[in-house]
Amino acid sequence: MKKYIFGFLLFSSLFSNAQLFDYLPDTASIARPLKGFANFDLGYFVQTNSLDKGFLETMIEGGYLDDNFKKTTLAAVEHRMRLGAMVNISYNRGAKINDKFGAFIAVQNKTFFNTTLSSDLLRLIFYGNKAFDGRTANMNGFSINAMNYLKAGGGVYTSLLTKNKEGRFGIGAYYVLGYHHTSFTAKTFELTTGDNGFYIDMKADMDLKTTIPDSGAFKLPAGKGFCADLFYETFFTVDKGKGMFQIGVYDIGTIKWGDNSTTYKVDTTFHYQGVEVENIFKIGSSSFNGASSDSLINKIFDKKSGSYSTILPAELRASVYLPIHSKVYLSTTVRYFYNSNFKTQFIAGVNYKALKWLMVDAGAGFGGYGSSTVSLGVTASIKQKTFFRIRATNLEGYFAKTAQAQGATFSIARLIR
Repeated sequence: MKKYIFGFLLFSSLFSNAQLFDYLPDTASIARPLKGFANFDLGYFVQTNSLDKGFLETMIEGGYLDDNFKKTTLAAVEHRMRLGAMVNISYNRGAKINDKFGAFIAVQNKTFFNTTLSSDLLRLIFYGNKAFDGRTANMNGFSINAMNYLKAGGGVYTSLLTKNKEGRFGIGAYYVLGYHHTSFTAKTFELTTGDNGFYIDMKADMDLKTTIPDSGAFKLPAGKGFCADLFYETFFTVDKGKGMFQIGVYDIGTIKWGDNSTTYKVDTTFHYQGVEVENIFKIGSSSFNGASSDSLINKIFDKKSGSYSTILPAELRASVYLPIHSKVYLSTTVRYFYNSNFKTQFIAGVNYKALKWLMVDAGAGFGGYGSSTVSLGVTASIKQKTFFRIRATNLEGYFAKTAQAQGATFSIARLIR
């Protein structure tokens, strides 16, 4: 029985209970007692620390936001809102070279989106600057990041750099094709509306970078770059069997976006008086002292066409798997994404071998883009060679309109013994 638990433990390094997505470096460990492996992963998640599922669906589907809906949302946001989403599709193939070396190849497509904004900005969007009559809306720190890229490459892992054969150190190198990038950052963004909307003052220090062309067709890929993975794992023995510790940093690299990219910069303070402005988002053909809204935008923004580089949202992750019974083991993971408004995430899980061919897992944690998360998954195997896993990574999102997250993963793995 213990060898089956150990097999599932290895397989779970492919699809860690504590992760929203499952990345290639974890799969390298499974080749240690095997000749090779192949796996396909598909997953997504959306998380926020304040907006609920009902609000997001209404925004996406274009429904009507009544005043009660707006007030409820603003009450939930408190000071600052975070929202993040990811979509991941990957295929990995690994092979054991000998007792000391193994190799793998991988193709992976990732899409990231995240934003953070203040409650003042959300109120401004809902009600216009009329809601700040005689006051200042503080929107400092507003940011939006969106990126889609494909990475393809491979790597090796070895036990030569570890103290014993129970450890593995690995490195992967990838060529990256970038398909889209948009980044907006407002270090300073303050809007003061005079009494009765008679004037507006704005302080702004903002930066917008995008690969969306002003005109003409998209040129794909929009950028190219390189990235790398570094990871280490070791097995340890406890009373109930073998446990595992893993740590790694993934997607360390950059993308240089093409010459069709555009950068907009704003670093200014301006004052407009003599026209009543109740909603700056609906100024339409209004004019400010003879200047149209379009010419005003061109005046404020400093536009520059040309390439620029961005750092990929690298991930730092550490996991521990601990068997406590012949049919049960626990898992704990700490993870963090750089350059993505992601808060350090802590997730703990329990895995139970219900049948020889079936394992059930459940987890709970906090951090990321939301406040808390609950997951539930099942893994089925055929002759301990082919594995199927499906998991709801944010279970609450499938049952409650007030849920603040939703996600799922689906995976297939084939082990070659």
